[in-house]
Amino acid sequence: MVDRTHTGKRCRTLQHLTTRDGVLRRDTYGKIRYETDNLDRRLVFVDWKNGMSTLVFAHEIELCMIEDRMAA
Repeated sequence: MVDRTHTGKRCRTLQHLTTRDGVLRRDTYGKIRYETDNLDRRLVFVDWKNGMSTLVFAHEIELCMIEDRMAA
């Protein structure tokens, strides 16, 4: 089942990842498109800032928290 709860949220890689499209360096940023389960593993499809779009395991990324700053 496709889960779109985090669609559009920013994330970053926690480590270097080798994908079928190439290497994603640590701290590469992207936006989540959707999440899904496959063989009891959580997979996340991400559109990366470097132009790649690929699936990664959920434990290989973290969501980015954007600080709300109020103008003084």
